[in-house]
Amino acid sequence: MKSMVSGLILTLVTAAALPGGRYASLDSLASSILRTDRIPAGSELLRHAARAGWFWPLGAISVQRETTVAVPDSLAWGRAESNDGVCLVTAPPPVFSLEMPIPAFAEPGDTVSFMPGGDPPAMRGAVLSPGLRVLSIEGGSFLVDQEGTWWLEYMSETEFGPQVQLLTPITVGKPGAWPGNRWSGTDILAGMNNLRRKLSVTPLSESSFLNALASLRARQARSWGGAFHIYPGSAGTSEMMPQGYGGWAENIAVGSSIPEAIEMILVSPFHLASCIDGRYAFIGIGSVSGQEGTMLVIILSELSGSPQ
Repeated sequence: MKSMVSGLILTLVTAAALPGGRYASLDSLASSILRTDRIPAGSELLRHAARAGWFWPLGAISVQRETTVAVPDSLAWGRAESNDGVCLVTAPPPVFSLEMPIPAFAEPGDTVSFMPGGDPPAMRGAVLSPGLRVLSIEGGSFLVDQEGTWWLEYMSETEFGPQVQLLTPITVGKPGAWPGNRWSGTDILAGMNNLRRKLSVTPLSESSFLNALASLRARQARSWGGAFHIYPGSAGTSEMMPQGYGGWAENIAVGSSIPEAIEMILVSPFHLASCIDGRYAFIGIGSVSGQEGTMLVIILSELSGSPQ
């Protein structure tokens, strides 16, 4: 038996500050997956990782019969064995450590503190509340004042554009149902507009130009090998977006399928923030799928540009 999984934060390449090698938290995650008897996907996988004490991007997960698997020294990894086989989890080494772990569970009224260790890169943080409030984090702590699932995220600027360095859920009181049902490719626009209506934000309109640009960007990112916004020697969205479209935002997600990729956007505070931002009125959606999974690109803009 052999199976693999990848997701939004699972294939991002970062400049690691910590060494590769075996991590106890990834051992714990591998054991959790074996007990589950399947490889979880999307936000469920991130919940398992949080309970195991891993809060950073993942790489790949496999469950197989072989007991000896070579892992490059450059990767962080963990493994666990059972009668069903061996689970191997790999990840890019984190770019920073934590002086104290982020709690997977909290109670309403608690203050959750984030304590990076060592010399962390310049990062910006945000948290997504169960009520779809996206809040910037100042000083590494925030108050959880509502039951449900809160999503904590930190990003930094890299040579490939903004990259996720940490994304983890915190369950406060009763677990939250968010992000709810996983959307297919044809559900994305309607789903986004349902969220915007709940927040009294004007719905988005589809743009044929932005659809074409998002499809091109998805093929670009696939050829670059990751969810990258820019790549050395290649043109990015800033060179392709006509001036008539005003301000714009771009989300790129990777998943084993479109539903997993869009789910990862929904639980990412920074990604979701642009999707529910009232400044944007138009949307384009593009994707490319293959054996390596699905690359999904969503581009939003203020103005319509040329006629649709």
